[in-house]
Amino acid sequence: MKLKYNAFRALHKGQPQSEISQLWKEYKAGDYEPPTEEPVVEVAEEPPIEEPTPEPVVAPEPAPPAPTQPVEPPTPSEREVGEHKMNLCNDFNRAVKRYARFGATMKEDEVKKYNARLSEIAKETMPKGYSCSPTDSWKIWFGPTSQCLLINVTHEMAFKVDRDWWQRNYQTTVYVDRSLLKTNDLMDSEALRYAKKGRYLPRYPLVGVECQLPQSYHDIKLR
Repeated sequence: MKLKYNAFRALHKGQPQSEISQLWKEYKAGDYEPPTEEPVVEVAEEPPIEEPTPEPVVAPEPAPPAPTQPVEPPTPSEREVGEHKMNLCNDFNRAVKRYARFGATMKEDEVKKYNARLSEIAKETMPKGYSCSPTDSWKIWFGPTSQCLLINVTHEMAFKVDRDWWQRNYQTTVYVDRSLLKTNDLMDSEALRYAKKGRYLPRYPLVGVECQLPQSYHDIKLR
């Protein structure tokens, strides 16, 4: 199909008019074939690939706190003693229990430090005027738990002890009045009564010093 001049001219845009006229003459004579327009191929755009939306990271719930041992509030007798003296008595009791467990393996210098520390605490916590002798009269009250109340009747001084301590030191002793109580109520009220007079210590007595009950058959014979 022969092109019209306007179409032929459109195929040679940008060329000088003289060249277009010459090429048109050659085209009409059949000596020239103009270039054809390349069809424009529309490339369909591929739809964007949607990346999967990451699922939100859910932080694990924090583990519940480990249960803690409930701290028992101080008893009325312990409040009467006072916080400072109470702390010293607790240190004394912990040291005694530690020696009961590990004393056999302690070195000589460790035993000396242990005895010196107990003597120091005993001196700082003991009420003024208290003294002890082998002939003093004693009584001990055993409650339904391990708690016990040891009382020097002669000098009106009470100590908080427990069954383990009593069995280690004075299980076979004599010259002591023993009572078994169904509850700790009477023991607590008696401890409070002594505490109000400043004659109660929530700790063990220093064996052989603050409590001189006989510990062996030989001691009993001497008494």
